Amino acid sequence: MANPSKKTTSLSELWEAEPKEPVVLDRSTLELVASCPQQAWLIREKGIPTANILTESGTIAHEVISECMETIPDGEHHDMYETLMALAQMNERTDLQPDVIMAIRGLAFRFREMNISRVLSVEQQYSWEIMGGNDKRGPVLATCRMDLVQRSREEDTLIVTDWKTGWKQRDNSQAKNAYQTCHNSWVLFQNYPQVNKIHWFYEQTRTNTRAYALIDREKDFHNFEGRISMATQAYMNLDDRHPAWPYPENCQRCPAAQFCEKATREARLVDDDPPEYLAQYIAKQGELVQMEDAMKDYCKEHPEGIQYGDSWYGFKPSAPRRSYKIHELAQAKD
Repeated sequence: MANPSKKTTSLSELWEAEPKEPVVLDRSTLELVASCPQQAWLIREKGIPTANILTESGTIAHEVISECMETIPDGEHHDMYETLMALAQMNERTDLQPDVIMAIRGLAFRFREMNISRVLSVEQQYSWEIMGGNDKRGPVLATCRMDLVQRSREEDTLIVTDWKTGWKQRDNSQAKNAYQTCHNSWVLFQNYPQVNKIHWFYEQTRTNTRAYALIDREKDFHNFEGRISMATQAYMNLDDRHPAWPYPENCQRCPAAQFCEKATREARLVDDDPPEYLAQYIAKQGELVQMEDAMKDYCKEHPEGIQYGDSWYGFKPSAPRRSYKIHELAQAKD
């Protein structure tokens, strides 16, 4: 006879008690959703590859930089040009070697100025729970890989450096507003609760330029957390009723533009037939040159120029030499 005071656990209860695997969402995945849920949906459902020659070269360049960083003694400045070039030349991807070398060449000069000291991590993965688990899944973790994290002289401050090996150029305001800055800074604040400020640098290695943002826990933490939380919820709820945000700057960079009925017209056209689109672009440039030449000839006979609405085309007397161009009407009357 069973003891009534002894609790019996069923197999189903034991199964439910097993901890569920966490859902891991990296920064690039959530950035797709934060840019446009439609883009993230199409890439996931249709298996659209997002890799290209720049992303593959960038991955190799990051590996080369990480390996090179291991050779730098703490706190010393070194000319790393030969080391970087040697590591890039020895890479097995000979098809990408020229682009990898081009991508990291500028960084060799930047290493001369950087103080590589008080290093906390190089190419390290960080993560933190952004959403709790439920009966169907484990907790959702926001994760990111940091290129270089250093301690500052101030105990509550970090210095973060992210290598940008592509051609895109960022200014300081774009650096502050970038989703990557938001996502990675929030994860770092969670991992280092004593940190209140982050000096964030995007080192644009092809052009030897940088963009900078100062991140303050008191001012930025809750804004960042809200942005990441909304992107996470959007990803977890992606279905065929997801919204789309078709702006030209989004659609022109979207790998799923050709499958999206809401994409801007020009983005779809260039995605359908890039060579033909370029040919049309060149032809239109030539047509614009001919139109401007015609307007110049007209203005030589009609000094008053050509007016349309608030715009005016013609010779501006205050210019040091004779030139014809479009002016705002208000400026033309000065």
